[in-house]
Amino acid sequence: MLAGLMDAIDRALDRIGPGTATIQFQINGNNIPTVSRENLFYGRDIAAAALKEVGRVLQVIVENEFIQPQITEISTQIKVTPERLSAKLTTVELAKNEFAPGEKVTLMGKILPYRGSATEVPLEIEAPSTPGKWLLLVYGSDYGFTTEKNQEKIEEENFETDYYKSYSSLDEV
Repeated sequence: MLAGLMDAIDRALDRIGPGTATIQFQINGNNIPTVSRENLFYGRDIAAAALKEVGRVLQVIVENEFIQPQITEISTQIKVTPERLSAKLTTVELAKNEFAPGEKVTLMGKILPYRGSATEVPLEIEAPSTPGKWLLLVYGSDYGFTTEKNQEKIEEENFETDYYKSYSSLDEV
């Protein structure tokens, strides 16, 4: 399915190459909740880059160990531009160190657009309603919390699960 969609994108663009894509997709099924996503991707092969997330989400759904999903519909809308619209998330600052359960929190992120100037952007989240220790990870859409260069090094070092320490407040960090 993804190969056919990638071919359709390449044919519609009449090229294979770099660009930025805005993708919206929705996955429906008889025994699964509707999954809807919208995201922005840049890549040297924009058709492949635009479909990465769709593939990942489908993999998570299909490999579900609790139910056998019955997918009935997958719809996608993709808009492509040749410009490079990408940025790195360089820092994130918290207004305070502790939050009440369910509290809405605004983090201040600093992004650095490709060949642009750094800009601060608010990142609004809602703290979980269940009290306790929680881990908050903030990262750009395609990179997870490591870059590709560092991923090999991490795999070589074979970090143990206690690598990610837990804290009860940010003062402990």
